[in-house]
Amino acid sequence: MSALQDKGIAVFLVSGGFRLMIEPVAEEVGIPLYNIYANTIFFDEEGNYSGFDDAELTSRDGGKAKAIDV
Repeated sequence: MSALQDKGIAVFLVSGGFRLMIEPVAEEVGIPLYNIYANTIFFDEEGNYSGFDDAELTSRDGGKAKAIDV
């Protein structure tokens, strides 16, 4: 990925997984956080799962393909 970035080519990470788990991987391989398309997970005040952001492209069927088109 660094070879692509050295040539000025933007590298993106597109995943149907959750951003919370994807961001550390992206940082490890040098992908900027603003180049991530992944789902945002929500927790309540007690730390329990309370849903996800259904506005994220990757939260829908065919969403990863749509993210690539952006």
